[in-house]
Amino acid sequence: MIGFMGNNLLPAHLGELIRIYVLGREFSLSKAAVFSSVVLERIFDTAVVLLFLVMSLFLVEELPSWVSTTIFFVSLLAGLIILFLAAYLFWTQRLIHATRRVFSFLPERFGRKLSETMEAGVLGLASMQSGGLVFWIVVTSILQWILMAAMVYVSLWSFGIHLPLVASFVIIGVSALGVSIPSAPGFFGIIQLSFWVILQGFGVDKGDAFASSIYFHLSNYIPVTLVGLYYLNRRGLQLWQIDKEAAEDEDQMLADSGTV
Repeated sequence: MIGFMGNNLLPAHLGELIRIYVLGREFSLSKAAVFSSVVLERIFDTAVVLLFLVMSLFLVEELPSWVSTTIFFVSLLAGLIILFLAAYLFWTQRLIHATRRVFSFLPERFGRKLSETMEAGVLGLASMQSGGLVFWIVVTSILQWILMAAMVYVSLWSFGIHLPLVASFVIIGVSALGVSIPSAPGFFGIIQLSFWVILQGFGVDKGDAFASSIYFHLSNYIPVTLVGLYYLNRRGLQLWQIDKEAAEDEDQMLADSGTV
């Protein structure tokens, strides 16, 4: 929740950096392992969102052509990432050896640090080796995005926009893809644009589309930010402090690897 709050108050997904820092410090975890778990979460979320979006597109014909093109290329990218993660998990040493050969032109210290980071990072992907854990990760991801689509549906209904439920899945899918790009704090503008583009295909008035997007956005933004600040305070931390220290940790890690 602290990390999500950081994304709401800071630009460019800096909340993820804060999340890695806080988890690593509070629970004495390797930052590389925490980072890989964050990446794993994003992979599963992306896969579920794309699944819903592709299923929805078969039922909706009025969407702009660029949406279908975007889904295709993002799906291809997500598939390549999943293949890389599988290789990273099951053939860690081979992949590390291959990576070091690719970057052999860089200083030896960098290669050694890269190997250590990759070996530590595989710990965050350990859940992939357990069928039970993978099952529950998938289930919770599906439930999460179904609830998000339901919130979109309620937001539309609240402004008298009565569309089939499938439209809500399309909106949440496009919004999720949009907010994956580093942007302004709280993703303001991206979500509004997603609502506006998709709802235009359903003939919804621009004003109603904007109003419903603000209603949906704030219903997420306000509670998430407040809960994140609450836990930040319970930990005795300050946002500006951990943002600065997290950035310093990242700079130090880069310096140690010889890239700075």
